[in-house]
Amino acid sequence: MVRNTAGRRKARERGSEVIEFTLMLFGILGFLFLTIDIAWMVFCRANLQTSVREGARYAAVTARDFKGKPVENVTAIQARVQQFSFGFLTGKNALITVNWYDPKHTSTPLTVSDACTFNVDCANGTGNLVEVSVENYPARPLLYVFHDPKPFWFTARSLDRME
Repeated sequence: MVRNTAGRRKARERGSEVIEFTLMLFGILGFLFLTIDIAWMVFCRANLQTSVREGARYAAVTARDFKGKPVENVTAIQARVQQFSFGFLTGKNALITVNWYDPKHTSTPLTVSDACTFNVDCANGTGNLVEVSVENYPARPLLYVFHDPKPFWFTARSLDRME
């Protein structure tokens, strides 16, 4: 005689699918949140690098006005970096620094002076280097669940030769 054990086993396992699904859901959601946070940090870092690269390019190309007089407008360069930062750097001018260097002496930045003539002793003279950087930008994860996380600190720098 064959006993019908399938019916009894089914009655004992009632609700197990829901428990298994719930346990798997926690792991899947945790992995999804981790993936989103890593992608967010990569996007943030790439965005900062792109914005300082654009700021350095802007500083190198627009170093002179229409009369050939040097223009060292740090505020305009900072505004250009903020424009390309997708709002990450809005209102954070203190994080954006602009320095000019002599290619032969890159250890100390050149000082900006208003009394420089065309290509002589100017910080942004042709052939000099301009460095635009964002220092210590705090980026926080998007999807934190259990606690307020500590930020990741990013620094991005870009260097270009003045034209």
